[in-house]
Amino acid sequence: MINHNNEFNAFIILHITRLYNDHDYTSLERMSIKPSLAKEITNMSIGDIERLCNFNSLVCEPPSFDEARFEMLVKHIHREGARNKIIDRMILLDASQAMLYELAGIDNSDYRDRRRYLNLPKATSGRPASISEKQTTLLHEAWGQQRNEEDMLLRYFKVGVATRIPLSQIWQHIHSDNSI
Repeated sequence: MINHNNEFNAFIILHITRLYNDHDYTSLERMSIKPSLAKEITNMSIGDIERLCNFNSLVCEPPSFDEARFEMLVKHIHREGARNKIIDRMILLDASQAMLYELAGIDNSDYRDRRRYLNLPKATSGRPASISEKQTTLLHEAWGQQRNEEDMLLRYFKVGVATRIPLSQIWQHIHSDNSI
C-alpha cells in the first residue's frame, strides 16, 4: 500500500526546520509548534526524519484552502506568463530594450537573456531607420484602431502585429511624431 502522507509530512517538517533556523518563532507559534519541539526536530538525524515522514498518519491536519484567494493567485500567474510571452514576441518583432524598459520594466540583463533564450543575435545599437510614407499611414490607422487599449504594452504589440513594422521603428516614430 502506498503512503501518500510522507510527502506532506516531509514538507511540514522541512517548513518547521526552516522557521526554527530563521528564528521565526511567531510562525511556529501560529502552527502550534513550540520552539523546543522545533529544535528537537531540527536536531534529528536524516534517518529519524525519514522515519517521521513515513508514518502512515499525517503530522498535522492539512490546511484548508481559501479557494477564492488560491484561484486569484493562479490567475495572476497565468496573466504574468501571458505577459512574458507577449514581451518575448515583441522582442521577436524587434522591440528595443528602451521601449520594453519603459513599458514593462525590462532591464538590460533581462532583455539580453531573453534575446539569448530566443536565439537572437545581440541587439544593434543606434537609432532605427525611419518608416516610409506608406508605413506611416498604415501605422496611424492601426494606432487609431487600438485607441481603446489602455495597456500600452499590448497596444504596441497589437499595432506591431497588424502593421508588421519593426517595433523599434514604431516606437521611434511615435515618440518623434506629435500627431499620434
